[in-house]
Amino acid sequence: MDSQLSTQATDKESTSSKENLITTPKKSKLASASLGNTSSEIQFKKQNSATANSSAAKNSRVFGRGGKKGEDKDDDKEENPTSHGLLNYSKMENNYHLSNKKAIFYNMKVYYEAIGKEYHHYLPLTFHIKEGLNDPQFLKFEQLYHDAQDPHKPTILDQFPKFGKTLWIVKPGENTNRGCGIQVSRDIDHIKSLVQNTNVNGNRRSYIIQKYIEKPLLYKNRKFDIRCFTMMCTIAGNLQGYWYTDGYLRTSSREFTIKNVSNRYVHLTNDAVQKKLDDYGKFESGNKLSYQEFQKYLDSQGIKCDFAKDVTTKIR
Repeated sequence: MDSQLSTQATDKESTSSKENLITTPKKSKLASASLGNTSSEIQFKKQNSATANSSAAKNSRVFGRGGKKGEDKDDDKEENPTSHGLLNYSKMENNYHLSNKKAIFYNMKVYYEAIGKEYHHYLPLTFHIKEGLNDPQFLKFEQLYHDAQDPHKPTILDQFPKFGKTLWIVKPGENTNRGCGIQVSRDIDHIKSLVQNTNVNGNRRSYIIQKYIEKPLLYKNRKFDIRCFTMMCTIAGNLQGYWYTDGYLRTSSREFTIKNVSNRYVHLTNDAVQKKLDDYGKFESGNKLSYQEFQKYLDSQGIKCDFAKDVTTKIR
């Protein structure tokens, strides 16, 4: 996902405006990030992974992961000189725009607009609410919500039947991870009660309202998400990205249903949520599934999909 990065590092330092979220880096020029570059580079990475793992585990957490696993106790950038003169960092500069819900929405929106495509053909329809119930985006959402209740009134949701028309997912725009503050709702009054709180612990809070997929692809009747890994590095001012070909799926412990939208164990696959259940690890070890295991499941269900070719290449 090639996107424009911001020089703003934290939510406290930034506003919620699109203009401040999407800016050009000042410290180094952007070069085209050759994600996945060549097979020889990927192979080189794999061959050296055993040697690198021991030192990397000490010096760094996960590089450029497609989702935040947790917060470090020390959020300051940590320098670790190595014997070969390189510096390893436990935080990637500007990672705010990869792990923050409002920022990644704007980055993806800008990316698809830049290549002449509508973002909602690739991401669920999204509204960023910055000013509570009077925010223009909320008023736009509210109108769509009511229009969708009328079966005779056409809406943009008609283009995406798998998304349905009744369920929405509300997420804090900033300063949260591990599934905190995320709720699924079909009740407009409930949604209003969530987004009207624009100040949390003395910090401004915005919200993402996103169309919830009511008919998702399931694994044995349970939800899953896809975890993937990249390594980002800058050499002589050039930003480069390397795609790791393997990854895993995280599964939920409860069968999917839209009848009960308040059960977080049904709708959220975060480890921080699922591990609280006695059933955590009952179906898959650690609620994890390899790409290869998922491919076998797709084949057994007669689903014509080459996961490595049709899915991961699009993520990359």
